[in-house]
Amino acid sequence: MRVELPRRSQNLYSASTSHMLIEMAFSHPRHPEWAGFVRVHHRSGLYGVVSDPGGSNFIGVGVRRSL
Repeated sequence: MRVELPRRSQNLYSASTSHMLIEMAFSHPRHPEWAGFVRVHHRSGLYGVVSDPGGSNFIGVGVRRSL
């Protein structure tokens, strides 16, 4: 009987990723307590430096009110 185990990544830091968040907010001068925003969440393995090559992006849009 032969059993094959899945190959493990050669990179010891394969559970680590790099995260970056970029946000742009906009508000009206008459109502500065209300703001609309757009966010880009980026996750990356830094071209194989800290994890397997690859990455993903998530774009978020919202409205917030400061108290």
